[in-house]
Amino acid sequence: MAPDSSRTIDWAITPVIENERNMNQNLTKSKAKKTQDTTYVGVDLSSRNLDVYINGKYIRYNNSETGRAHMLNKLNSICNNILIAYESTGWVSRNFSMYLDEKRVPHCCLIPCRIRSYAKSQGIKAKNDRLDSRVIAEYAGNIKASPDKPLNRKIQELRQLNNLRTLITKKLKDFKVTTAAYTEESSLSVIAEIRKHLQEQIREIGNKMQGIINENPLLSELYAFYLGQSGIGPVIAYNLICELPELGHLSAKKIASLVGVAPFDCESGGKKRGPKHTIWPQEDTQFIIHGYVARHPER
Repeated sequence: MAPDSSRTIDWAITPVIENERNMNQNLTKSKAKKTQDTTYVGVDLSSRNLDVYINGKYIRYNNSETGRAHMLNKLNSICNNILIAYESTGWVSRNFSMYLDEKRVPHCCLIPCRIRSYAKSQGIKAKNDRLDSRVIAEYAGNIKASPDKPLNRKIQELRQLNNLRTLITKKLKDFKVTTAAYTEESSLSVIAEIRKHLQEQIREIGNKMQGIINENPLLSELYAFYLGQSGIGPVIAYNLICELPELGHLSAKKIASLVGVAPFDCESGGKKRGPKHTIWPQEDTQFIIHGYVARHPER
C-alpha cells in the first residue's frame, strides 16, 4: 500500500509528543502525591540515644537493637508512609543505615553542615538533641528528600576492610618514622617483628578483599576493568570500588564534582571574587584521582 502523501513528519511526531507530555504530567502528579503523603521523621543520632521527631512529637529511644525495634513499631503505628532522615555521623549513622536497610525502611542520610545552615537561616540559635531532630525533619521535608538506595552488603564489607587496610598502612608508615632513632640490636629485633606483623595483616586483608571480589561476578568484572586501565593497580581499584560506587552511573561532570576535582566559579556582580575552587571533596578519592592524573596527564 502506497504511503499517503498527506502524512507528513509533523503529523507522525505530534501524537508521540502528546503522549509523552501526558505521561510526564501523570508522572509529575504521581510524584507530587507520593511526596505529599510522605511523613518525614527526623532522628538525631548519638552512640547512646535516638531522639525522634514526628508530627510535632518528640520521643527518645536507646540506640540499641531493642530501642530501634521500639522506634520502628511506634513510627509504623503513627504513619504508614514514612521516611527517616538523619545526619551523617560516621560509624553511628552507618550502623543505623544498615539496620534500616535490613528492615527495608526508607531513609536518607543528610549532610550536617547543610542542616546547620538551614537552622541558622530559620533564626534558630539554640542547639540540642530535641531541637536538632525537628530541624532535620523540617529540612528533609523542605527539600523533598528522596530515600537512599541500599548499599550492597559486599560493598559495605569491602569498604570496612579497605578502611582497616588504610589505617594499618598509615600506622606502618608512622612506625617507620618514629623508630628510625632506635639503633640497639635488641630494639631493632622487636621493631622488625612488629613491622613484619603489620605487613602480614595488610596482606591478609588484601586476600580477604580479593576473595569477596572473586565471589561476586559484577565486582570481579569491575575490578578487572579497572586493572585494565594504565596506571591502576589493586590499591586504586579497591578504593574506586569501595569509595566511588557512583562511577559509571553518573556523568563525567558529576563525578568530577563529587570527587572534588571540578572547579567552581566564585563571582558576584560580574566580578571575580577569587580563583575557581573545588567544593566538598572526598579527600581519599580525590587524592587517588589526582595521583592518577598526575601520572597520566593525557587521560
